[in-house]
Amino acid sequence: MSSSTMQNYTRPWSKELDVPVLSIDYKKPPNHRFPAPVYDVFAVYNFVCKHIHNYCNIRPTTIVLAGDSAGGNLVLSTTALAQKANLPPPKGLFLAYPASDLRSVYSPSRINSFTDAILHPSLLLMCLKEYLG
Repeated sequence: MSSSTMQNYTRPWSKELDVPVLSIDYKKPPNHRFPAPVYDVFAVYNFVCKHIHNYCNIRPTTIVLAGDSAGGNLVLSTTALAQKANLPPPKGLFLAYPASDLRSVYSPSRINSFTDAILHPSLLLMCLKEYLG
């Protein structure tokens, strides 16, 4: 989706928690394949960790990364890249149904997808193909 379509979540979170929420519009398939989306999100995390304190009162030690579906995958990938880059780790992760295991294995969620009216396995496979190329 996009940062504007996710505002029904991000604006209430920001208001209720009294914290800034940054929502990232990353490159998407089919025009931009993996790992382009990962590097977009990581670039923002890197900037926030190193420079955000110059603009507002955000400390990198209090960052929580959140993502749903493909965004959950990007949160996990960004966290791994942050560790490799010796950046401060996020204080927490909020993952809603992340696309985290893309191997061809049967899992309860994959089996349940056979009867899902929206996320049928054929759609998921198409998304995976577009993402990985």
